[in-house]
Amino acid sequence: MRWFTFTLAVGFLGVAYQAQATPITYREMITGTGTLGSSAFTNTVVTVSFFGDTSNVLGVGGLASTTVGTAVVNVFGLGIATFTDPIMGVVDNQNASAGPSAIISDFTAGRLILATVNPAFVNYDLWSSIGPISGPATANLGSAFPTTSGNFVLTSVVGNTSTFTATTSTVPEPASVMLVGTGLLAAFTRARRRRKGHIIPPPIGTCSRQPARPV
Repeated sequence: MRWFTFTLAVGFLGVAYQAQATPITYREMITGTGTLGSSAFTNTVVTVSFFGDTSNVLGVGGLASTTVGTAVVNVFGLGIATFTDPIMGVVDNQNASAGPSAIISDFTAGRLILATVNPAFVNYDLWSSIGPISGPATANLGSAFPTTSGNFVLTSVVGNTSTFTATTSTVPEPASVMLVGTGLLAAFTRARRRRKGHIIPPPIGTCSRQPARPV
């Protein structure tokens, strides 16, 4: 039991060093028409998501990006498919020609999949939650993006409108985790000292002295 407590405490201390990184999910949502593999869809809700981490966000001169993560597409009624090109990512381009834009892109193909244009993105850096924010949609209509269910091809976007959302996941604060780990270590130390200094009395009715050895 004491080793379990000690191991648990050390585990908590290790987590504290990783708590600075925050998981984040970026989503672009539209109503559109196209195909996913051999299945066609018409005026259907389509969500493209990228699952990443804020520790991998880079920013230079009005351009923030992250390319470490997984991208998926969810076509209502057809299911979820994972994009298979090796480098997918998210970009916030504050100086895009169409206006400040949040973009989910296929970096391997060198083409964006979906983007939302909105002035709110002029101060966004991909580090925090934002949205939902809607605006004019930008898409590479007719382009094929490989997924685990076949190529994803978007041919039109209803109303030429998309909605971008970024949501962070809650993780323990480093200070809180350190306090928990330190408390567990202190409890382990106190329990160990008590065991060493505690004398167990003999059962009632028995002699506590050792029998004499024969001469």
